[in-house]
Amino acid sequence: MKEYRYLSGVYGTINIPSNSQIIIDKGADVIASSDINDYIVDENSIYVETSENEKGRSLFYAKGRENIVISGKKDSTINGNGTSWNNGRDFFRRPGLIRLVDCKNVVIKDLTLLASPCWSISLHNCENVTIERVQIVSLWCISNYGIDIDCCRHIVINDCVINSYDDAVVLKSTKNIPAYDINISNCNINSQWAAFKIGTESVGDIKDVKFKNIAGEWANGCIVKMVPTDGGSIKNIEISDVCFGQSIGLIFIANGERKWSYYKGETSEKFSTIEDVKLKRISIKQAIETKLPNPFIKGCVFISGTKKHKIKNVIIEDCEFAVSGGEEKVEKSGKRFEVEELKKQYPEYYALGVPPAYGAYLRHIDSVILRNVKFNLKKPDVREEIVAVDVDGFLRD
Repeated sequence: MKEYRYLSGVYGTINIPSNSQIIIDKGADVIASSDINDYIVDENSIYVETSENEKGRSLFYAKGRENIVISGKKDSTINGNGTSWNNGRDFFRRPGLIRLVDCKNVVIKDLTLLASPCWSISLHNCENVTIERVQIVSLWCISNYGIDIDCCRHIVINDCVINSYDDAVVLKSTKNIPAYDINISNCNINSQWAAFKIGTESVGDIKDVKFKNIAGEWANGCIVKMVPTDGGSIKNIEISDVCFGQSIGLIFIANGERKWSYYKGETSEKFSTIEDVKLKRISIKQAIETKLPNPFIKGCVFISGTKKHKIKNVIIEDCEFAVSGGEEKVEKSGKRFEVEELKKQYPEYYALGVPPAYGAYLRHIDSVILRNVKFNLKKPDVREEIVAVDVDGFLRD
């Protein structure tokens, strides 16, 4: 491998060749340029996501390359200079720090990534990638995802620390390319939104995913979200040994019918489904309340398919959730607790209304098991602990 060493300085896009090792030298502070013109534009990898950001520009970039190592020496940082993009006209085109497209055999390790303008690490249609001992701190803006994994196979994320304003780890599929064999483990995560999310971009299928041995103080949006809406399906997901100090939302799993397209010609003829989900040994110690205008679901475990496309085979076991509660009255009409199905809305956990349960709301599911699941109520609540609607094969023990 040929070595490329980087010292302190301001840089635009650095194009990474195959068979190379990118090294951030000892004590170096590599700073991303705040000039949009300093970034390569590859029209084939640029797309507009649901929040209207034009994604694809990056500080470190590679497309169609293989055998790459990106690493840092002691006290080195990659600083995205994110706040410089806060109010500028290029806000919706701001770059990330590391973006790899159609790459194979990559290791990203021993890095500190700070204040990314957009995503810190983004992988699109990549294969055999390991990310380990990476620290990400990016807390200044929406869309500051920690690690974004799109249409990828054989991915390992291990021993990382992520503090993000938006979702910390996101799996998605913006093209009709299956994503599978993805393992995230032994990480410390804090997020102003979700700790772990699958979707919303979901044209292709996503399967065989493990998210385990994760700890954090807060995940203020939700601990786990699975929201396929664009035709791709989610299957064989295992989330285990996850402990957080506090969260507003808990678990939000729902499939919808939005059917968006992100690249020309990349659509799915199917409707999104969810199957074979295991949630084991998840603990949320403290429930906190939101300042959002909508009081949403008040900390509920919310799992809902649709009448036409039910969720199949959900197991939740050995979990303990602190839930906020606080509903004091029920309207005579019952409308207070009418919950919409997820159709074409943006799939967010407060978007469907307040459910009639303070602990778990389960709807349109074939087979769901709750085994040794506890809900610790913070405030008295008039709602039931668990409500199951159109659920076949419901077992609680």
